[in-house]
Amino acid sequence: MKGRRSNHANLRLYLVVTVAVVLVVSVFVGVRQYRRWVQLRQIPPFVMPSSTNAWREDLRYLAAEIPKRHKNAFHSVTHAQFERAVAELDSAIPTLNNDQIAVGLMRITAMIGDGHTQYAMPSSFHFFPLEFYWFGDTLRVTRVAPQYRRALGARLVQIGDTKVEDVYAAVSTLVPRGEGELWLRRLSPLYLRTPEVLHGLGVLPTAERGRFTFEDDTGTRFSVDFEPVPRTEQAYGQQVRAEQAQWLLAAKAEPLYRQRSNESLWFTYLESDQTVFFKFNGYPGYWPFYRFSRRLLDFIDHHAVKRLVVDLRHNGGGNMTDLNGCCCRA
Repeated sequence: MKGRRSNHANLRLYLVVTVAVVLVVSVFVGVRQYRRWVQLRQIPPFVMPSSTNAWREDLRYLAAEIPKRHKNAFHSVTHAQFERAVAELDSAIPTLNNDQIAVGLMRITAMIGDGHTQYAMPSSFHFFPLEFYWFGDTLRVTRVAPQYRRALGARLVQIGDTKVEDVYAAVSTLVPRGEGELWLRRLSPLYLRTPEVLHGLGVLPTAERGRFTFEDDTGTRFSVDFEPVPRTEQAYGQQVRAEQAQWLLAAKAEPLYRQRSNESLWFTYLESDQTVFFKFNGYPGYWPFYRFSRRLLDFIDHHAVKRLVVDLRHNGGGNMTDLNGCCCRA
């Protein structure tokens, strides 16, 4: 009896210590996250520099902060190569327009070579009202504003006077390559419809309009002149979202992988194929993910399932270790 009471006491002590440690760690992590949130809230909105000196100041800040904040900034480019690129842009700034300078900053940041180090597009940038998707090595229009309906489903051949292959090569220098070729395929359509980027690369003579050349399924080539629309400006945000809802879709119905895009996690059962399709758009946090994985695995346990498809196409990445338990058991 005495030994049993001793074991119970040791177990209670172990549980108390474990809970205390978990609470301390949780508070510590919570405080760090709160401080980080406060720091991010204090960052002023981006304002496009209006002078050569202001751009140079931004460039100097970027060049100083990347090596300071990155754990190993020069794992894929040498310090000398980085400094040379910074110096070249600095000397060229007086002769460049704002779009060319912004593209130069994107290119320097992309040299670091990882997906978490990038020059985010300013909110003042615009986009042309169409969407592309790679089908193998072919880039086609999957959605478009109604006034440009002729381009729907067509293959992109040229932007301005530049072949799409050359535009893609130019855009690839702006996208961090550490995540692989698929990351470039995912992000490049965004750059290819951003007028300021295309202007900065010299593909378009202005960011005020853009001529895109397409080829339809009969082999006929035609050009369409697009007008840009605002990206996320508050004054136009609601209007733009309403207009995008009216865009035409090339597919007869919204493809499965594009459905429920506002949800971090969801799954559905394709009964005819005995397949569970799991769309993993983002990580919602430990406990929401834990509850979701329990529900997913319980579904698999009680249905005729031959395969599990995990679709990560719209997942921005991060710490994926929490997915291991779910996938390994499945």
